Amino acid sequence: MDQRELLLAGEPLTEAGIRLALERDKIKNDWTKKAFELLQEFIPVQKQFMCEEFRNYCRSRGLALPSSNRAFGGIILKAMRKGLIRRVGYGRVKNPKAHAANATVWQTCIQPATSN
Repeated sequence: MDQRELLLAGEPLTEAGIRLALERDKIKNDWTKKAFELLQEFIPVQKQFMCEEFRNYCRSRGLALPSSNRAFGGIILKAMRKGLIRRVGYGRVKNPKAHAANATVWQTCIQPATSN
């Protein structure tokens, strides 16, 4: 099995892990809805970003952290499916616990509101 086949085989497992994390955290204060609202605030002022930057933004805005960081992946995928963001590449994460792993770099597809 080549790398592409391994990645494609892993996608359903990734989606299942994200769903499980989101289901756990829906119980507490509708976390998913609040996180998505914060993402909609966050992306218009970003040209490109990584999920860890969005997590840090949520933390700075007082959003309770989910039981698993995988829950943030579900929020990002929802925004991608709605056409708010798109994948533009990969970069190294800054979190030292991730051992310089690669993660998706996202780009906003919406423009910030301008005042007239």
